[in-house]
This record gives sequence, structure tokens and C-alpha cells, in this order.
Amino acid sequence: MAQYWAQIGPPLRPGKEDLACYQRCADEWIAAGGAPRVLLLGVTPEIYGLRWPEGHEFVAVDQTRTMIDHVWPGRIDQIIEANWLELPLPRASKDLAFCDGGLHLLGYPAAQRLMVDRLHDVVAPGGRCIFRLFALPARKETSDQVLKNLFAGRIPNLNVLKLCLGMALQESPETGIEVREIWRVLSEQAEDWRQLANKLGWPLEHLQPIDAYKNSQSRYHFISTEQAIDLFCDGGGFALTGVYRPEYILGERCPIVVFERC
Repeated sequence: MAQYWAQIGPPLRPGKEDLACYQRCADEWIAAGGAPRVLLLGVTPEIYGLRWPEGHEFVAVDQTRTMIDHVWPGRIDQIIEANWLELPLPRASKDLAFCDGGLHLLGYPAAQRLMVDRLHDVVAPGGRCIFRLFALPARKETSDQVLKNLFAGRIPNLNVLKLCLGMALQESPETGIEVREIWRVLSEQAEDWRQLANKLGWPLEHLQPIDAYKNSQSRYHFISTEQAIDLFCDGGGFALTGVYRPEYILGERCPIVVFERC
């Protein structure tokens, strides 16, 4: 994904509405708590680039070297190459923890629950976790429905398509969906990407990033907003303080949820 990062856009990356919400959430905490100690799960440049007050601390954690090398915009001493399930950080050492569309990268429920437990260790009491989810819709689509919408012009770009098709192909959050299955289903729709791009009226270079999925062994585990809230609040040691749903296309599947460490 690192080599295609520049071609990835909302909703797979945060848009203006998301960034405005992130900034509001940060500013609310800063108004009462001062310069924060910030943890970012992943290397999302847009979160690093928010307005931070003088004296703040910032550290990001990502286990993928190519993402660190090609996407991370900060100093090298602000990045830790590590698994989110380990988080080699002192207890109660962070005030704000952000994650943009990353929860589904972990297995459900065990790995996602373990990450919440690690965040409970690392985030100080009164601190907040601010997550943008890729959440399942209330009514599940089939892959045939997604493809029908695609060829009817109701799916505007690959960023939207990957989310819709991945969620449609997933049978359950526990089993998840291999991303190469998304590639396989889409590749069956034409002889090659140029032909498919012509059918869709998309530039070829916009469609080609799907090849990052071709041989990937990654598996996504999409869950509902309610399941995510349960992870944090039902024995997870956090209290829900807000759910914000953007108005852009597929925004209902990309809520920002905010939890306070009890």
C-alpha cells in the first residue's frame, strides 16, 4: 500500500470532515488538560499535521517498515516500529490515542480486545481514544449488489469500492475477509484492468492500486459500530463520550468514536 499511498483518498484516508472532527476532539481535551502526549496507531500524515500546541509530545506506532519509510511525515525519533498488541510504552504515558481506520486490521474479537486492553494500560485516566472505524452497514450488501452498483455508476471510485466489496464478501467479523479475495472478485469483471477502467470510465492509474491486494495474506475483520463500542466499554475500562458520523459518501460506515479512559 505504501507505493500507492498518493492515490488513496477518502474514505480510506481521512477527509476534511474527519480532520475537523479530530481537531475538535483534540482541542476539547487540550482546553482542560494542556499540551497532550499523543499516540497515533499507524502513520496517518493528516493526524500528525493537526494543530498541536507548543510542548506536546507525539509518537506513532506501526509495524510495517515500508509505511514508515514512505508515508510517515515526522521525525524518526517519533516513530516506533512495533505491533499494536504490544505497544512498548510506559503505563499511563499518553493522553490522546488516535487510530484512523485501523481496528479492522486485527482479528475479532481476541486481537481487537487485546489492543483495547493495551490502550487501557498506556492511556492515562481521563485520556481519550479517538478512532475512525470502517464499520459494517445496518443492512448487509451482497457482492452482486456491489458490482451492480459499480457498473450503474453509483460507486464513484476505488476507495469506496474496496470498502463496499470487502464488507459484502465478509461472512462474519470472526472469519473476516482476505483482501486478495477482493482483488479476485474484481479481476473477474474484465480481461484486464485497462478494459475494466474503460467500462467504468475511470483512469487506469486509479484502478491499478487494487494490485496491492493480489498476493496479500492480510485479512480484514469489519465489525459494527455497536461491537466496537462494546469492546471499549463492556469491561474494556473506557466510557463512550461521542459518536460522529460524517456526511460524505459512505460516511455512515466511517464514524469517529471517542472513548474516555476510566
